[in-house]
Amino acid sequence: MSRTLTLQIEDRLYAALSDRARRQGRSAEDVGAAWLAAMIERATADPVMRLAGSLDSGTPDLAVRHDDYLAAHAEDELRDREG
Repeated sequence: MSRTLTLQIEDRLYAALSDRARRQGRSAEDVGAAWLAAMIERATADPVMRLAGSLDSGTPDLAVRHDDYLAAHAEDELRDREG
C-alpha cells in the first residue's frame, strides 16, 4: 500500500532534488521518496534516534536551541570549577 504525501520545500532543496533526479534519470518524486525512506531507516536503526521525542524535557524549544542550552551548561560547569 502507498500513500500520497505533499511537501512544501525551499527552492534550493527542490533544485538539488531535481538535479539529482535528472542525473539518475528518475523523477524528483521518486528520488525524494527514496531519500525519505533512507532517512527513516537510518533514524529507526539508530538506538539514540529511537528515543527522539519519547522524553518530555519540559523545555519546549530544546530541539531548536539545544546548542544554546549545552553551551550554557558548559559555562556553568566551568564557573563552578573555577570557584
